Amino acid sequence: RYSLPSRVERLDHVAAGVHVVTGGTGGLGIQWARRLAAAGGSKTVLVLAARRHPTTQLQAQLDRIAAATGASVIVHQADVSNAADAANLLARGAALKTPSRPLNVWHLAGVVDDGSASALTWSKFINVVRPKVHGSLALHAAASAHEPARFVMFSSIYGLLGSRELTHYGAANAFQDGLAAARARIGHPSLAVSWGTWADAGMAQRFGAGFEAQVKASGMRFVPLDAGFAVLGALAATPQPCLSHAAVLPADWPLYARRRTAVGGPHPLARELCGPIATVVSKS
Repeated sequence: RYSLPSRVERLDHVAAGVHVVTGGTGGLGIQWARRLAAAGGSKTVLVLAARRHPTTQLQAQLDRIAAATGASVIVHQADVSNAADAANLLARGAALKTPSRPLNVWHLAGVVDDGSASALTWSKFINVVRPKVHGSLALHAAASAHEPARFVMFSSIYGLLGSRELTHYGAANAFQDGLAAARARIGHPSLAVSWGTWADAGMAQRFGAGFEAQVKASGMRFVPLDAGFAVLGALAATPQPCLSHAAVLPADWPLYARRRTAVGGPHPLARELCGPIATVVSKS
């Protein structure tokens, strides 16, 4: 177990290359794209996948990122849960790679829709499962023809810890964790990162103050954007497939363990994580 870094790690070792980012025009996707562009400059090509054509406002934002950094920014319209779309997306990214500019796949696309197992409808279930399960499988199949240097899936801590309110979302993320392990076993680069709730992006923005209060009461804390992406840079620099899964979750673990107390005692994973925090060794 490690503490989050207090400063932003340099991303130079990750940023030079072609980066296919699914969910690339969403709040979190834009934040990651901006950091890759700032670190890699003209050595960075961003292929941002989105289901919809960008609005005028969003396109202007992307144009500013490109102008400020020198990076190439391309928006590619695709539904990655569709096998043909996923294949076309990776083919476009692969066509831009060179020996010094490798292909990287970052799968951020996802849908959050709360609901307990007893209240789930099929439409709710499939809406959440499609980008995480179908999308990950479609990208996995398409990647075999293009040999990406990195294949990183943004999973969620709910796939590890579970949630009564996000049962289907937890299951979809657990699938991504399993797919990363399966890819690693056959020698393909693969990493699933089980993220806690991001600050200022994703669910925190979507669900508002009530959700924020619920997260804090549970003992979980939010992942700051800079600290989270610093961790991602360090994880992405780890030789793959040596590491196929990591979890990033700031938390008050004793509080979380108490909140998750059940008949057999505290949640077993929380109990394991209540020990001392290891020291992070920064990479230069």
